[in-house]
Amino acid sequence: GLEIARENGKRPGPKEKVTDEDIEMAITLLDTPDKNGKRRGYAKVAKTLGIAKSTLSRRIKALRDKEKG
Repeated sequence: GLEIARENGKRPGPKEKVTDEDIEMAITLLDTPDKNGKRRGYAKVAKTLGIAKSTLSRRIKALRDKEKG
């Protein structure tokens, strides 16, 4: 069942709420100041994406690890 699906490139379970492109956009938002010149926080960016801060943090780390190696 699940093993065969994974071998065929399928990912069982619910679809991801955010894509890698969304996470890249979040990284850009975190790196650029808002209109008042203040740095955006993880909470504000996560809320914009509709995910938890911990999810955002975990996905950023995973994306950076994936890019490294």
